[in-house]
Amino acid sequence: MPSSFQPAYRKPFEFGSVLIGADPLPGISGIWTNSGGATPVGLYQDTACTIQAAGGDPVGGWKDERTGTIIATQSDADKRPIATVVGGKMVLVSDGVDDAMVTEVDLPNPFSLAVSGAVLSSSNSQRILQSRDENRLITFNRFSNAVFLGVAVVGDTGTSPGSAPSVAVLTDAATASCFINGVDRTDNPAVSANWGRIGIMGGGQNPFEVPDGYISGLFWKTGGVWTPTERAAIEAFAVTINP
Repeated sequence: MPSSFQPAYRKPFEFGSVLIGADPLPGISGIWTNSGGATPVGLYQDTACTIQAAGGDPVGGWKDERTGTIIATQSDADKRPIATVVGGKMVLVSDGVDDAMVTEVDLPNPFSLAVSGAVLSSSNSQRILQSRDENRLITFNRFSNAVFLGVAVVGDTGTSPGSAPSVAVLTDAATASCFINGVDRTDNPAVSANWGRIGIMGGGQNPFEVPDGYISGLFWKTGGVWTPTERAAIEAFAVTINP
């Protein structure tokens, strides 16, 4: 990784009494659910992020433990996703009905956005991420395992029910590329307008296609595009947090 991408130092941060360790993605904005195992990272039962979530708990707040910033919340107790251990790793699971979280992360063009996770059923349309403002989205396993940006198919996740999870990386600028598990799957590069605010699962403008699945990480870059090195770092980190 280029030296210009490294911070002046790497300071370990603590989650409760658990030392998480050095920042795995220095200089990259993001939140994730685990540090490679069953211990939750950043997941809380309440929107103020004061009550740590454990396995089986509803999640009302998702915090960036590196900065202390609350990134995503769900004030409706009936629509909170569940902190769940899948394959020995803590993830955020949706019920496929109405679970969702909303964020105030605002992505003006150009931007970069990535999500790591999987869906467990392809019986209906599955919106992992949506724009809360303009209804753009990234979808895993929409019928034939396609990933959608807006209304255009841009690639195949390579996942199917019960198979390995994926990481989808969208970069929006002159390149306007979509990478799925490190492979450029760009089919429609016309992603030019601002994404706007991010909705997780059914937390977007069109909350009717809630995924039956999980998310392990969300990563973004506001007003810029990740370098290939940065993108590769995110993809490599996703391998460690995906079950």
